[in-house]
Amino acid sequence: MLSVAYVTFVVALILGILSPTMTLAFFMMAFAFGLALSFAAVALEEFWFRRYERTTDLLQLFLLPFLDNFGYRQLIAWYRMRGLWNYLRNVDSWGAMDRTGFNTSS
Repeated sequence: MLSVAYVTFVVALILGILSPTMTLAFFMMAFAFGLALSFAAVALEEFWFRRYERTTDLLQLFLLPFLDNFGYRQLIAWYRMRGLWNYLRNVDSWGAMDRTGFNTSS
């Protein structure tokens, strides 16, 4: 559903239905909400399981949600849109997968 939201926002901006200020405010709130969810997940995991002995590892985990919001989620949304498009066109194959295997003739 996230990919539909991206497309809807772009179309609405092009048609002038949404104000750029309101759209920017919405995306900033979505970004903040995504960060809050990611921080809460890391904090709860650390609180309950204490898997990370080094503080630097834990700090790195708290920095990754920033990268998650720029790039990764958009890539996953693209794959979802492509998968939905293929589903709607009844394309249900992964394509040709050629085996390379190991070369046993030495």
